[in-house]
Order: sequence, then structure tokens, then C-alpha cells
Amino acid sequence: MISYLNGDIVDISLDSIVVDCNGVGYHVYVGKPQDFSYGKSLVYIYYQQKEDGVFLYGFKTKKEKERIVYVAGDLLALVVDTVESNKRHLGAKPAWLFPGY
Repeated sequence: MISYLNGDIVDISLDSIVVDCNGVGYHVYVGKPQDFSYGKSLVYIYYQQKEDGVFLYGFKTKKEKERIVYVAGDLLALVVDTVESNKRHLGAKPAWLFPGY
């Protein structure tokens, strides 16, 4: 099980981030990618293994992770709802990804 990733955030998209830890890039789904920034970061991880794959869900704080893991049965629905909401409100070029534009 993975508890957290301590590395550099090298990519941010509408529903995920990529954390580079010693040359390995971990694709992590996050509900609010705008809360993360490029560079050194500690990301708390909820690890989910299912028959169709392994999924990593990231959180900015340990407290946020613990709240979500407590209701883990609804985790995926929460993340998907948040991502879909971000896509509707942010459009194709989210402002937090392109500062100054």
C-alpha cells in the first residue's frame, strides 16, 4: 500500500497530476488539481486495486485523506463528480494551468 508520495509534480491536468519520485512518474487522480502546483510536494495517497487496474487518488492533507477514506465506498463517485464539475466550469484551458493568459 502507498501512504504518500514525496516528489515533484511535473504535470497537472483536469482530473489528475503526475508526481515524479526518483524517476518514476505516478499518475494520481485528484478532485481539485488547482490546489496543487508544480515542483516539490507531498501528496497523500488512497490506493485502490480492482480487477481492471490500480488507481491512486491524491489529497493535499492527511486530514482530507482520512475524511475520504472513512467513506471509501463513495470515494470514486466524489472524485468523478468533482472532475466533471471542474471540466464544465473551467473549459478547455483552465486558468490555474495557464497563469497570466
